[in-house]
Amino acid sequence: MKGLNKLFRFIIDLLYPKVICPVCRNIEPGLCIPCRDSFEIYGDGGLGEGVGVSLYRHKEEVNLLISNFKKKMMFSAGDTMADLIYEKYKDELKDFDMIVFAPSSKESRKKLGFDHGKYLASVLSRKIGIPAVSLFEPADKEQKVLDREERKTNAKKIRLKKAELGGLKGKKAVLLDDVYTTGSTVLQCTQLLEELCIECRYLTFSRV
Repeated sequence: MKGLNKLFRFIIDLLYPKVICPVCRNIEPGLCIPCRDSFEIYGDGGLGEGVGVSLYRHKEEVNLLISNFKKKMMFSAGDTMADLIYEKYKDELKDFDMIVFAPSSKESRKKLGFDHGKYLASVLSRKIGIPAVSLFEPADKEQKVLDREERKTNAKKIRLKKAELGGLKGKKAVLLDDVYTTGSTVLQCTQLLEELCIECRYLTFSRV
């Protein structure tokens, strides 16, 4: 019976993703209330303050939502993440000229089968009406397999795509990423853009 229920949920998720909660995967019209209520806001700061913001604390249900999106290619989970970001920051995001996204390593994209950062930025781009732009070449290794010091060293290898930078000086960019763990990736990307006189704020869905 358990196996049949799992198969049924898989089929429903595949054919009718909007009728399954992207966290607990119960039959619900989208993100269910118990899962939504379990999400803990990280802070009340806005995108105009400091170098960036994170929306939620990286706890169990938030982690599961991100995992379902990235590891199980449950795109309704990615859509839900974009919806929640838009709901919280829609007014502030309209003040930016573009959305950029933290680069995924080649190894990560190969494992997952898609670029999760690009997908999330594209969905949010359509909601806000500002372009999503790919500006970064990834580092050599996946950040998640490294310790804190190794992450810092690896993130320093992120580079800008020189061919994509024409006419961007003086623009405002919001840098999108799923999880802020040590901050190595988003801070390196932010610094690279600031050095070219591109004003940048990071926005992560969650923070450890």
